[in-house]
Amino acid sequence: MYPSLVRTAYLLVDTREQAEEVVQDAFAKAFPRWDRLRVPEAYVRTCVVNGCRKVQRRRGLARRLVVPPIDEVRGEHDHVADAVRRLPSPQREVVVLRYYLQATDAEIATTLRMPVGTVKSALHRARSTLREQFAHPAGLELRSQLIESTGSRTSERGGAGMGLTIARDLLGL
Repeated sequence: MYPSLVRTAYLLVDTREQAEEVVQDAFAKAFPRWDRLRVPEAYVRTCVVNGCRKVQRRRGLARRLVVPPIDEVRGEHDHVADAVRRLPSPQREVVVLRYYLQATDAEIATTLRMPVGTVKSALHRARSTLREQFAHPAGLELRSQLIESTGSRTSERGGAGMGLTIARDLLGL
């Protein structure tokens, strides 16, 4: 649970250090009431998303997009994560929860405290924005790099990685 929450937070706040801090704070907040929680995983996930929002609010508009990817040890670059980072906050959160944690619309709505219809429209808008980014001439080169770089990656859950899943959904790969 911890590694997937750190990756989720990383995709929302852009630095591994801040992501780990947000996740640790979420576990620290949940620990005193762990026995009383009906679904502790959902509570911690919600705390992580809210902690990421807090970090983003503090940053304001001076958000930096150039961040070394987590996979830098292997020398890979996650082009999809870069494109997702450019999305507005609610759309980015919905995309990360849908494609990385493979959450359902209802789980996303509960985590983000928004109606299911809002989740669906945010996901639709995010997909449209990502499609546009990959359709522009500059995005064509990125698209070919994406096709090459996402083919071999898998997530911790054993399924396709977020990049490959989004690529299949948006680009028909």
